[in-house]
Amino acid sequence: VADMRKQLARLLRPGFVTGSGTARLVDVVRYIRAIERRIDKLPSEPGRDRQRMLEIVALERRYAQFIGKLEPSQITAEVIDVGWMIEELRVGEFAQTLGTKQSVSAKRIGRVIDQLEAL
Repeated sequence: VADMRKQLARLLRPGFVTGSGTARLVDVVRYIRAIERRIDKLPSEPGRDRQRMLEIVALERRYAQFIGKLEPSQITAEVIDVGWMIEELRVGEFAQTLGTKQSVSAKRIGRVIDQLEAL
């Protein structure tokens, strides 16, 4: 539940509409619906939820460390897109029936971060 609260706070932070852009609002609504589905499934699959969560949290941590090393001018659209890919991964892992905007996996996101780090 703490993980879902953090995700929700990140998605609905002050100024999120301006920061995310109106084009992303539909996605944000889907991410919130994914949280709802995850809550509904949690009592019947707590171990599976935890396993998926730990993988995603590790990826989020790696992404945060990567961003922390960048100068503001280095935070490009490609760098920001990785964060959205992680949100899509959450949908894919916790609420598959909602569908993802693109095909995502933890490995794919890791490779994108690797590529960005190499630049």
